[in-house]
Amino acid sequence: MENIPILCGVPALAAEMQRGLDLSGFTSPVEMQFIIDAPPGFALSRCGSFATQPTLVLTDNTCIEYLMDLRQAEPTALLAGGNGFENILAALANVAVGESRYRGPELKSCLTHAERQILKNISTGRSDKEIAKKLDRSTKTVGNQISSVLNKLNLKNRTHAIFYYFALDHLRRY
Repeated sequence: MENIPILCGVPALAAEMQRGLDLSGFTSPVEMQFIIDAPPGFALSRCGSFATQPTLVLTDNTCIEYLMDLRQAEPTALLAGGNGFENILAALANVAVGESRYRGPELKSCLTHAERQILKNISTGRSDKEIAKKLDRSTKTVGNQISSVLNKLNLKNRTHAIFYYFALDHLRRY
């Protein structure tokens, strides 16, 4: 039986979750990992490790495009939005036996795949020129696609797009 490593950018949160798992007595018959998406974007920055072993990702982010990007990285299970400890334990049990699981909002975006790529790249702080180079597009095309993303999502600027992507909408009033 294995203890489950908890990866989280907020050490106190990881420690509390570990205490909860220890108190519950949960252990896994297989090596796996549990990623808590804190601070926002932490899980997406770790998506390269999803393929190495079964992985549960827990996020409070409910941005559809962000969740689509996380799902595309193929963690074994993804819990999005508010989830109680019992749901987390059930998902860990599913992952331990190789079952995939998604619990969260329906993943339908008004953005095209190309626009989603733009939004994801805006969220990393890349300039138009950097995005164009990364996606092999002209800077004019990138500029047009950024305008389209902002219009479709009713956002004022790139900063608001970042707040939107990381589900920090409450900061948009500033």
